[in-house]
Amino acid sequence: MRVMLVIMLLLVLAAPLQAQAISREQALKAQKLQEEALALFGEEKWEEAAAKCEAFLKIIPNDSTMQYNMACANARLNKPEDAIAWLKKSLDNGYAEPDHMQQDPDLAALHKNAAWEKLVERAKQNEELGGPLDKGIEIDGVKTIEAMPEGGLRYRLRMPKEIDVKQPPRLIVWLHPSGGSMNSTVEKLSPELIKRGYALLVPTQKNWAGWSEKDITKLTEKTLSHVAKTEGLVADKPVLMGFSAGGQAALLLWQEKPDAYGGLIISAAYPLKLEEDGIKTLELPEDKAALKSTPILAAVGDQDRGLATWQRAQNKWLDAGVPLKVEVVAKRRHEWLFTGPTLERAYKWLEEVRAGKVPTDNATTRPKRQVAI
Repeated sequence: MRVMLVIMLLLVLAAPLQAQAISREQALKAQKLQEEALALFGEEKWEEAAAKCEAFLKIIPNDSTMQYNMACANARLNKPEDAIAWLKKSLDNGYAEPDHMQQDPDLAALHKNAAWEKLVERAKQNEELGGPLDKGIEIDGVKTIEAMPEGGLRYRLRMPKEIDVKQPPRLIVWLHPSGGSMNSTVEKLSPELIKRGYALLVPTQKNWAGWSEKDITKLTEKTLSHVAKTEGLVADKPVLMGFSAGGQAALLLWQEKPDAYGGLIISAAYPLKLEEDGIKTLELPEDKAALKSTPILAAVGDQDRGLATWQRAQNKWLDAGVPLKVEVVAKRRHEWLFTGPTLERAYKWLEEVRAGKVPTDNATTRPKRQVAI
């Protein structure tokens, strides 16, 4: 029986791969459907469990774990072809637990299927590689380095072809949303980032459904130490750039160790933390001195209900000394916001950070209204 879903740093405010990000209400509904599906698996109510999984996948279609659960339910319902089809979808989206797959009694009926061994082998490959590979393209004027550090996340580094030894580029680390890498969107910014004194790091092979604790450990303990050996790159205290679930991951990393990062630039992410008993307000880091030196630029749409969380937190954070700027973008929802004028202002913010400044809001830019949430 499938008893546990992949632990995500953010579920209820995650954005899937579709162009239109899910709303907070949809995400909360998805979380409830997950819980109900697991309970029904425990009661061996396979048909009802499949219905809950199917409803979840209408909200977040690319979730490999719930696709796996659909395979389990269909196998129990004596629908082997449907079960195999769902298992293939799960593997396509990065499912990488071959040991569990082989021991799972829900899938025992599939062991004699001609496709079974190949599916197990694909799971082993995903486990070894970390998930589907995101292939990048060459970008004119940009040096590209690809590597797979032992025990870390495979990555691609975009940096200047010629290094100014007096002002070497500083590292920006991309933290993707749930459901897809979005690397192509971010990597298109690399020429402009390079002009402003930065290099861009993107993960290229992992489970794109979200950020697990294991993913974060691989990134912070292995990948970043490997990248730091790149000649001509300043990789200590990287700037974290994240969207939705990736932005939440950036905030949690900052909360845990604010002095490890040179700044945060996030879109559609909020001062919240998902705990076992629900969503809680993100507490400020205990290291008060460190939090005052790490600038944060948070972009949020004026039609995004998550705006209210920033409006409630902004004054407290600024009063505590956090160098915070909240960019409220008109007529936008929970989506990628660094485009057009907002992107230009983000570039300006990055230039100031690169120059050693700590840009922050002041009394005239603090929010004056509250939005119900």
